[in-house]
Amino acid sequence: MYDTLQRLCAYVDALRPLIYIHHVDAHAVDALLKQAIGDAEIYEYQDADGWVDFETKVPKMRYDLKAFLAAFDHQDGKPTFLVLNDAHHHLRDPEILARLKSIALKTLYHEHFQVTIFLVSSTLIVPNEIEKFITVFDIPLPGLA
Repeated sequence: MYDTLQRLCAYVDALRPLIYIHHVDAHAVDALLKQAIGDAEIYEYQDADGWVDFETKVPKMRYDLKAFLAAFDHQDGKPTFLVLNDAHHHLRDPEILARLKSIALKTLYHEHFQVTIFLVSSTLIVPNEIEKFITVFDIPLPGLA
């Protein structure tokens, strides 16, 4: 698991804007993200409740995904980390794709804009529109590492 953590930290440090974590165990992914991100705040989105507290999963504010992403499309330079849980079905929506692409481009080309989005899902969907911005990250199952 140490190699997995090192690889994820390297992707975050390299400012990979969209990291697609293809895995079935959300608890294992949360633990890995906590280790990789450290003390930085993580903003999490779930379809059922919108913005939820990353640690407790308690709803904070009811947003749809478009509004949630729009809130982070204009940042002040501090590193920001978003987790989109099981949002793979939204990756067919042109507005969502446009917002993800906008955030990715700003992260790559604007010095004072750092937003890393973790797409966490057991279903892997990589749309052509954002394919070049996505890093697919597989976590080995226990015992297979």
